[in-house]
Amino acid sequence: SLITFKASIKMAYSGFAGSEPDTIDAPSGENDTEVTVLERPSNVLTHSPLSTLHTFTVLSDEPDTIDAVEFWVLVNSTSGLDYLSVYRNTAGHGWAIWKDNSGNVGFAARDNAGAYDLMTGNITSIDDGNWHHVAVTWNRGTTTATLYIDGGFETSKNFGVGGDIAHTGDITLGYGVSPTSGNPSYLNGEMDEFRIWNEERASGDIQTYMSTHLNPISFPTLAVNFDFNELTDADGWEDCAAGIIAPNGSATPSVNTMGGPLMTFNFAYSWTNTSGNTQGGAVYQKTFSRDDTVVVEAGYCKYYCTDTVYIALAECDTLRDPRDVAAVFAPSAFTPNGDTKNDFYLVKANAITYFEMQIYNRDGNILFHSKDINTGWNGTFNDKYCYEGVYVAQIMYRDVDGVEFVKYQQFNLMR
Repeated sequence: SLITFKASIKMAYSGFAGSEPDTIDAPSGENDTEVTVLERPSNVLTHSPLSTLHTFTVLSDEPDTIDAVEFWVLVNSTSGLDYLSVYRNTAGHGWAIWKDNSGNVGFAARDNAGAYDLMTGNITSIDDGNWHHVAVTWNRGTTTATLYIDGGFETSKNFGVGGDIAHTGDITLGYGVSPTSGNPSYLNGEMDEFRIWNEERASGDIQTYMSTHLNPISFPTLAVNFDFNELTDADGWEDCAAGIIAPNGSATPSVNTMGGPLMTFNFAYSWTNTSGNTQGGAVYQKTFSRDDTVVVEAGYCKYYCTDTVYIALAECDTLRDPRDVAAVFAPSAFTPNGDTKNDFYLVKANAITYFEMQIYNRDGNILFHSKDINTGWNGTFNDKYCYEGVYVAQIMYRDVDGVEFVKYQQFNLMR
């Protein structure tokens, strides 16, 4: 699932020199401690007033650093400013990620001392109605901030912001207020898979995992992980990494259960039995005891599921001994040449109560018949040597329960 934002009609104009782009929009009573999304009527050409105010809190913690932020976004508008994710207070302290009038993504930050810097990519435009992955990493030690679009490098800059950016505001999605003019901006589009990391992410990690649902247990530096895979608004927004249920306000953005970028799952299996054996993987191959219980677990967080296998071993004397299973073993060749080695075509058998064998040539004539398993064919007919070639043995036998079987075996006569 994903969340869908719809914005009001906006008129874009150039921002101040050295500042972020800006927009003019209708006034609203947004709350800085909540994500605020304004939904427009279906026909925006004839309905310019804002119709419904939707609010919900995404994150109530106050992150004092941004090591990495990433998310998927689909932008419906083809021009104008759209704030994608913002962590700012009313004084403009914090950081913001936005899309400008050209569809390029930008990142800006301001510390509590007022130091400000920004960067904007110019390689990839996301104003094409398709899903795009946005990732920003910021190494506070080297001051290097890097922007990636769809896993590829977009731009990088040494940020002149070295002070503390922590404040008591929340992180917002799809909404932001310009620190230069105070005008709000609302995303017209959809967002999915919002993550915050407590480490700087390398480009290879971003490319590897941006299209995969992550198990927070396997990624200890994953601080926030909203995948928006709730079925209804009433389910709330569940963060599997930090264990947060973001409370809903009076309403929430709509849930599109059929949308979103193509994602894969990294579910893993974990097996545990009462004997103390544990194992991962899809196949359980450990030993177990009589009347043992094996529990298999898969998934995580809201995708977690489990099943139990109960082991019941029957007593050994209730099982048939393999030596009591009827079977015959017929050779595929013999050499009746008088060297006393393999001169007779003999059949071996196990657990049978009746035996009968007939040998046929390729014309279907019976050359040999016997009901004694210890009497084999010597390769003659009417005291004359048979030609080398292929013959067929028809073997009829009966098991200890009286069930009759017939087996046919082709074999070679070689001298």
